[in-house]
Amino acid sequence: MYVIIAKSPKNLKLYKYVLLNISFWVFVYDVTVGVMLLPMTTPTKPIALYFTGIASFFGPVGGALCAALAVLCISECLAAVLLGFCYRYLALNDDFRIRGWKPEPRHYHYGAAMMIVVPPGAMFAVAVYACSPRETFTKLILNASAEGTNILDSSLLIGPEKEGFVPGSVVLSMYIALWAICLAVCIIGIIGQLRIHRVSMSNFTYGLHIQLIKSLAVQVAKLMYYYANHTYSDSGSADSLR
Repeated sequence: MYVIIAKSPKNLKLYKYVLLNISFWVFVYDVTVGVMLLPMTTPTKPIALYFTGIASFFGPVGGALCAALAVLCISECLAAVLLGFCYRYLALNDDFRIRGWKPEPRHYHYGAAMMIVVPPGAMFAVAVYACSPRETFTKLILNASAEGTNILDSSLLIGPEKEGFVPGSVVLSMYIALWAICLAVCIIGIIGQLRIHRVSMSNFTYGLHIQLIKSLAVQVAKLMYYYANHTYSDSGSADSLR
């Protein structure tokens, strides 16, 4: 984040804040999951999460909100990455139109605001709704098996509410599908615009565009690394308890 703020060239302009937005949400997600939550999966069925981080001292409500905050952060990361690719595509396509209609700058601002607020907000609401009370999962685990019950008294435990699991899964699947489609459209559009303008671009300008896209790809790789690292760590921790 310091490099983006202090060391980035002046000609980045608004793109600098697009990269900063991605880095900010990756940082908040890492702090939330790696410090506040430190989640592990229960070695019993039904599978739930129990937290060993700072959030374990917050009580069931505070811990559930921290878990929902982690969902919000990962949703904001995905939205920020998609916004970055949209910005690169629109920066290359200066005559972008939708069925002949050319959007004004304020329309882009409205679209960016909706992209940052609406999908992550929906994911946050679904995460809060889908969290089952601690007592529910405590009873289920006790009835299913005595294995792993030593975590019930010392750790914050949450899991998906049965009634909220299906709508939560539907919203998550729709969000990821739309995100992947939009990202693919942007990448195809960026490649197409680079091919169109390659002849009219100097080597310096073309190289600058490539560097800007690479900087965005680095942010995507960082996000995927954090997500994969936490997922692998959680799985390994769960396996060690079996």
